[in-house]
Amino acid sequence: MRERGLTDRALGETAKLSFTTIQNLRRGFGGQAGIGTLWSVAHALGVRPAWLAYGDEPMTELEGIFDETEELFRRLPPADRKALIKKLAGEC
Repeated sequence: MRERGLTDRALGETAKLSFTTIQNLRRGFGGQAGIGTLWSVAHALGVRPAWLAYGDEPMTELEGIFDETEELFRRLPPADRKALIKKLAGEC
């Protein structure tokens, strides 16, 4: 939370949860927290709920998307790559 620049109080406000709930979660007393609480905290932090709950990678939805996009681009035939670059350049 601190890495994201949020205090416990600010995270609680963003997640629409009490300061006490956030403190309890941070201290490891969130064993009875429901999926709604988990989702609210994850959304407020900008991370995936599965990452927050279990450490499942990737941390965010967008993480790794550039690698996947690059791989798909490299699989295109050279003529299609050139056409796509030309089209994207025209949209900028």
